[in-house]
Amino acid sequence: MRWIGLMVGLALTAAAPVTSATYRWVEWRGDRPPLTIGEAGATATIRATPCDSRRFDCTPADAMTTPVVEVRAPGLPPTMLTGEATGRSMAHFVGIGRLAKDAPPSVILNSYSGGAHCCQHILVATPAAARIDVVDMGSWDGDTIAWPRDLSGDGIADFRISDNAFLYAFGCYACSYAPPRVLTIRQGRKVDISAEPGLRPLFAADLAQVRPLCLKGDRAACAAYVADAARLGRTAYAWREMLRHYARQDSWPLYTECRRRSADGSCPPDQTIRYATYPEALAAFLKRAGYIPDGARLPLR
Repeated sequence: MRWIGLMVGLALTAAAPVTSATYRWVEWRGDRPPLTIGEAGATATIRATPCDSRRFDCTPADAMTTPVVEVRAPGLPPTMLTGEATGRSMAHFVGIGRLAKDAPPSVILNSYSGGAHCCQHILVATPAAARIDVVDMGSWDGDTIAWPRDLSGDGIADFRISDNAFLYAFGCYACSYAPPRVLTIRQGRKVDISAEPGLRPLFAADLAQVRPLCLKGDRAACAAYVADAARLGRTAYAWREMLRHYARQDSWPLYTECRRRSADGSCPPDQTIRYATYPEALAAFLKRAGYIPDGARLPLR
């Protein structure tokens, strides 16, 4: 148990993440006029455009708009970032600043699709040698991101989100606990660096929050606890604690998997993989999610 205290102490005393000294991160809505922000000669102008029914499920009567950002940098052709179509009053964020010390300013568009549980969509534009490169960081449920900071210690800003695979897996949406997930951009590509050692303080801090809930039997919290512990190299210890404390009875259906999905994405009954117990389901889930190796053998009781 001493390792838990050490890891929590590490999380509390870790060096403050490095971020760009100067950046702008601005909230904007579709019912507002165009807005231009800039840094070091680069500019980003965001404006509302009518929803494109060829791309989104909308009609002119819906009064939906799409945020579009024109990105300009000295000596390069401009490029456009197109966000999610949503109601005019929905908030989006646009920002400009350096994601590494010697890098040119990048432009980030965080657009919100609307809906009860979805989605934040992140696009990043960065000037390169002959053009402005655009990296799609993906979409996920959760709050608007903060301006990216260097969380791993490699000098490059990172995007902290949550691992949405945990939502609904072992409990209702509001009952779920999603461990951190960290993305960055390397050589012009999105990379998931969540398993890198420099991020252990982040997972130690999350573990400190979910472990007490797991020890009370909360299955959703236990899933996040074991996942966090796996990032810290302590799968076996957390797994044993989970086996002792998880609730034996729970109204939420056990996690299932699918051998082969239909064309519409549904899983035929004869292709559904069902697990008899929570530990079996959790082991399968954590393997599929990449927290523990496929060949790992874990006790089930």
